[in-house]
Amino acid sequence: MENKECILAARNGDKHAMSQLLMEYRNLVASVICRTVFEEDNRKDVIQNVFVKVVKAIHEFNGNSKFSTWLYRISINEVAQYNRSLLRTKQTFQPIDTDEDIFQDINSPDGLEAYTKKEISISINTAVTELPLEQKTAFSLFYFCGYSGKDAAQVLNITEDNFFMKLKAAREKVRKALVSKGWKL
Repeated sequence: MENKECILAARNGDKHAMSQLLMEYRNLVASVICRTVFEEDNRKDVIQNVFVKVVKAIHEFNGNSKFSTWLYRISINEVAQYNRSLLRTKQTFQPIDTDEDIFQDINSPDGLEAYTKKEISISINTAVTELPLEQKTAFSLFYFCGYSGKDAAQVLNITEDNFFMKLKAAREKVRKALVSKGWKL
């Protein structure tokens, strides 16, 4: 349930209400950013930029959509801005640091299964990061954040049919990437 009173108070300049809103939705923002920005310092910067933009633009929130949808859209736009800045500086993607001993619990009863799940999760994340932004966003909204097709389409400001076309293309590219790495699907 949306906290309409808190949102209204934040729109009217109540700093406590704004702080409460940011705390309530910090996990949503973090989950969006963590799926696309892997370097911790950069991730923190992007999250901070999202919250700065929310504070500056809260008066523009008109209530036509859910607050979480509005916030998600700001997060996606900030990730897009981050990606554009990476392209301008010609930095390359660095995979998640996996220096930890991934074989440590392979001998436990479910160790091999846990290792396999972690390995496939890393492969999926890597494949998703290589998708075009719109497909990456569609895939993340649907699979990582649990949005319905209708809600995800609303966040992206596209039709539901268009959303599912982007999702289908993303799924196919992720599937091909996994198959090319030897995963049997």
